[in-house]
Amino acid sequence: MRVISIKNYHPKIRIITQMLQYHNKAHLLN
Repeated sequence: MRVISIKNYHPKIRIITQMLQYHNKAHLLN
């Protein structure tokens, strides 16, 4: 739930979070 609050708090943080999630998914696929 805290992640959603951070996303609503700052757009840049949301973008960073999305990038981190994308890299994490790519890492798991590899």
